[in-house]
Amino acid sequence: MGDGNVPVGRDSTGPAAPGQPSPVAEALWVADESGVLRAFDGRTNEVSARVDIGRSAFPPVLGVGGGLVWVYRDDGGVVLVDPVTARVTRRAMVVPARPLADNRLSYAHRALWIAQPGRLWRVSTSGKVSSIQLPADFKATVAAATDRWLWLAGGRRLVRVDPEGQTVTVAGELPVDVEIGHLSDARSRLLAVGWNKSEIWVLDPDSGALESSIKIPDGELVMSVVSAGDDVWAMGNCGHAVRVTGTEHPQVHKVQVSNVSQDLGAAAAIGSLWVADEGRSELVRIDLQTAEVIARLPVTAADPDDPAFAVVAGQHSVWLIDTNLANGVLHVDPTTNRVLRLTSSIGVSLGVSAVVAPPPP
Repeated sequence: MGDGNVPVGRDSTGPAAPGQPSPVAEALWVADESGVLRAFDGRTNEVSARVDIGRSAFPPVLGVGGGLVWVYRDDGGVVLVDPVTARVTRRAMVVPARPLADNRLSYAHRALWIAQPGRLWRVSTSGKVSSIQLPADFKATVAAATDRWLWLAGGRRLVRVDPEGQTVTVAGELPVDVEIGHLSDARSRLLAVGWNKSEIWVLDPDSGALESSIKIPDGELVMSVVSAGDDVWAMGNCGHAVRVTGTEHPQVHKVQVSNVSQDLGAAAAIGSLWVADEGRSELVRIDLQTAEVIARLPVTAADPDDPAFAVVAGQHSVWLIDTNLANGVLHVDPTTNRVLRLTSSIGVSLGVSAVVAPPPP
């Protein structure tokens, strides 16, 4: 399970024991291009609902917020689904930008926001569609919401959106040498990370001005950022998860996840950071308080020669999506640190989108 360089974890187990994970009142909602949204129920580990959302050429993008699951199809159809009743409540239309990668979705401030080059669309929970003009030459690549604003970043530029008045303020360019790759909020501060940079930029949450920077030890590049309460975890390119506590006087703590350079996918839930170590086909569990590796959970990947899986988490449950052609769904039991591959098929081969929301009754 480990070697001299990689911490094993005090509660690590061997091969998964038989049985089902403990029931949890959340569901993994999964969509592919078949036009059906499925709910994998955390109480039974079976598909408990199927909702017709309309076929699409590619898997739709999913979002969750405001008590709804949001579906954005490649033809521009926006489908609002109530996960509790497993019914479509509203349908709307936002013509997508081309290529499809130029559409950036985020739920914040009681609405779904779709950022496109030069324009920001807002879809309310009632299905009402409105839009805000952005600078003509601005293309958002990442977004983050603070308590007051919605922030968009593209290149080195920042744009601030007032979600109530639906007005836009151009904050200007950051005085940095690379484009903004990630945007996050933590401890009443806005955080940004540049592509191929080993530092986190701390920004004023109201003006977007650069206040300070936090260096990641040993020059490890930040591939992604996960917010967990008051802390931020930077996922490095050399196999480390780096916890950053505080912004004015930050404390930085590195945790070795793997001895293989890779893009570590991660999510925070149930008091832990869950990190996908695809090089070892393991899910690594790190305690958020102590920054200690609790366990390394074996993951039986669809392709054992090339494991690939993504972590999807809610408030009370953790799931894995096998991103190889089998597109399997796996459920994590945090009580016994076991991973169970669910037997139900999710269908086709072009991939899936998944979010965690309440299960149907």
